[in-house]
Amino acid sequence: MDSGRVVETGTPIDVFSRPRHRYTAEFLGLANVIPVVPDGRHLRTGFGDVIETDARSDTDAPVVAVAVRPDAIRMVEADPGAGAGADVHRGVVSAVEYQPGGVLHDVRLPDGTTVQVVVAPGEGVSVGTPVDLAFEWKKAVPLID
Repeated sequence: MDSGRVVETGTPIDVFSRPRHRYTAEFLGLANVIPVVPDGRHLRTGFGDVIETDARSDTDAPVVAVAVRPDAIRMVEADPGAGAGADVHRGVVSAVEYQPGGVLHDVRLPDGTTVQVVVAPGEGVSVGTPVDLAFEWKKAVPLID
């Protein structure tokens, strides 16, 4: 519910795993909400990635964003002598939070977007570290608002 309005219904695992609305994705757990625009039958992020999914939701409403959980982004410390490869985005760690079961990083991309990435304990890096990110777009969930 949002301000007394039912936003979504379904089983808890379905609503958590495949939310339809931005509000639901952010309310039920960590989610990076990435704005997208339709590009033919696919979606394109503001930083240029093409997501190979249908550009419409299962309700036929236009998709305006995708939700990507922090564990669906791979992060490695950047090699300063090499450029970022195809479909890899260089960013800088701006915050680190140690949690049970993992280390949560806020990573700021060059376009100003901040995403959260979780890695296994012991694999975290410190604030200010340049990192390379690869999004697992096949795990992205289309959002209609």
